[in-house]
Amino acid sequence: MDGHDKACQGEAGCRCEEKSYWRVSLLSLAILVIEVGGGLVSGSLALLSDAGHVLSDLIATITSIITARRVRNRPDREDRYRSLNGLVNGWLLLFVAALIAYEALERTFLKPEIVTRVMIVVSVAGAFGNFWQRRILRKSHADHLTHEGMVLHVDSDFWQSLMVVAAAILIAIFHYHVFDTLASLFIVLFMLKGGAKLTIKSWRLYQFMKRTN
Repeated sequence: MDGHDKACQGEAGCRCEEKSYWRVSLLSLAILVIEVGGGLVSGSLALLSDAGHVLSDLIATITSIITARRVRNRPDREDRYRSLNGLVNGWLLLFVAALIAYEALERTFLKPEIVTRVMIVVSVAGAFGNFWQRRILRKSHADHLTHEGMVLHVDSDFWQSLMVVAAAILIAIFHYHVFDTLASLFIVLFMLKGGAKLTIKSWRLYQFMKRTN
């Protein structure tokens, strides 16, 4: 296990990994509340889609905290716990992506009224929160599936938040609400790619552990 705080100096049984994930989870909860409220007020599907991704981030972070605690208590079963956690996080990304895609396609022919000012402010706030989460995770140099999954969730959410900002600006300029739907579909593509990669990698490790035990 890597990713200890400087003060910890790699002590056995430390809680550095759990602490960093708790910080990330609190930020995810704050971003989720802001984006859900902003999505409902602004009428933006892209914001609600991003909020759906943040919800998956929050669930992924909670499972990662549980995994880190189990690894700390049973380091001899680390690979097994990490592979199972990777599978859960990968499947979660794929499931949420499917829901977002369905909602985006369903609203393709609708023309909801979108309050772009609210959309821009909320999406910028979300991007800032994601950037803060990235700083927390990147302070650690951990090299395992749990950390890889967490970085994948947060990094993709950061770039997707920037995409929502771009969509809001384009809607304000050109008054074409299709940009909102397109931003949602781009979010889906990011989630599908990341979810598939994490699932395959975790599944291979899980199968390897089954063969060797």
